[in-house]
Amino acid sequence: MLNQIFYEFDSIVESEGLEKIKTIGDGYMAAAGIPDPRPDHALIAVRAAQRMIAALEQYNAALGFTSARPRF
Repeated sequence: MLNQIFYEFDSIVESEGLEKIKTIGDGYMAAAGIPDPRPDHALIAVRAAQRMIAALEQYNAALGFTSARPRF
């Protein structure tokens, strides 16, 4: 399961232009604006994080799990 999730995260990171740093157990680390600085680094990091959350929600829904994430 984790491999499937990280595969999707890798796709998101690549499409957003982030740099994958590493995976540590069930942790995933990526950074924006490295090695080449860019003025929108914070924006793309947030956008990637939002896409990762959405991907997890879709994955959980496909498995029949419900989301406990509050909606703002």
